[in-house]
Amino acid sequence: MAINEDLLKTIQALNDFPETPYEVQMPSFSIHFRWIHAQCYQFQLPDGKVLLTDPFFPQNSLAWIRENTPLLDPDDLGRVDYVTITHPHYDHTDNLPDVFRVNSPVVICDRIYARELSATYQFPEYNICPVIPGQSYSFDSFRLDTV
Repeated sequence: MAINEDLLKTIQALNDFPETPYEVQMPSFSIHFRWIHAQCYQFQLPDGKVLLTDPFFPQNSLAWIRENTPLLDPDDLGRVDYVTITHPHYDHTDNLPDVFRVNSPVVICDRIYARELSATYQFPEYNICPVIPGQSYSFDSFRLDTV
């Protein structure tokens, strides 16, 4: 079999090619989350901000020993930028003061109990974003559509 001399001249050695332009950093569009207790979840959004839902987590080992629920020290929450409250029962709001002790999050809740929530837990109304069903709300890290 004859070797085609012209074809051999067109083949380049691998080291003759430019380096692949790899990105030094690449944004991640994934959401990381952890389940804390019952309806309390902590979501790390793609931009690094953190959303906490219905802050209620066990802190008394005797109260939760039967359910074998691990305790959570509020300092282990770390950063919290947003908090959503689905409804104002104590088992969805009880640890709001703990969250505010370390952070100053935006609290997203129904307009019906927004002011009451502020008065009960003594945090500023400017931290509250009252929402109305059927509306869309844009935040730095996400969009919330209510139904």
